[in-house]
Amino acid sequence: MEKYEFYGESFLSYPVFLNIKDLPCLVVGGGRVGLRKTLGLVDAGARVRVIEPRPSENLLEMEKNGQVQIKAAEFVPEDLGGMRLVFAATQKAEVNALVAQEAGKLGIWCNIADDPSGSDFFLPALVKRGDLMLAISTGGKSPALARKLRMDLEKIFDAAYLPFLELMGRLREILLAEGHDPEGHRDLFRSLVEGPLLEYIRMEDMETVALLLEPIAGADAMALAVSVIKEHPARKSPEKGECFPEKEGS
Repeated sequence: MEKYEFYGESFLSYPVFLNIKDLPCLVVGGGRVGLRKTLGLVDAGARVRVIEPRPSENLLEMEKNGQVQIKAAEFVPEDLGGMRLVFAATQKAEVNALVAQEAGKLGIWCNIADDPSGSDFFLPALVKRGDLMLAISTGGKSPALARKLRMDLEKIFDAAYLPFLELMGRLREILLAEGHDPEGHRDLFRSLVEGPLLEYIRMEDMETVALLLEPIAGADAMALAVSVIKEHPARKSPEKGECFPEKEGS
């Protein structure tokens, strides 16, 4: 748990990943920042409503695809009805403050863009590789440092981590299906994680990958390697392996 200070005041933050799948979330403001918030919510599976008097083509396209609902009007407190999370992302400080104030009355968590001290929560810089997520926070003190750290981590945790993590998950599923406790194979999993498996995945050396998987996957090792590495969705949709460009502290 980290202790942050804003303008001489300090508070304790509690890092957490929220499951917001199918939950109603509101974004007030559809500019660059609002769009970024909207994309993140959609990526997390939320039901997103955007309040923006002049929605951009990007937002309109998202609405056309059924990803968001847009209200092309100014914010009114009634827009908060039934919402679980709110993002105040307009370019008007007074509107953002009103959104936060009204959300507070209803007990709804609100994030104010570029104002972590006035927010109920703020977002870290994030590197996302499928189910692998690495969050970075400087407590809002240096978004520039958070951005640099994110870029450094992007180079270390490349797209190969998507099939790598998928393989780890599949191996656990095999053990559970056979009635084994994955914890009883801790040393084997440690050797896979700490050994050369990741590098062989990068090289797409299927024979060696299959050999390393055989102690658990048995005769299905090669089929498993091919299905996860050669046929992984990230190969067809590279953007799935891209980092999520959230601005830390926002």
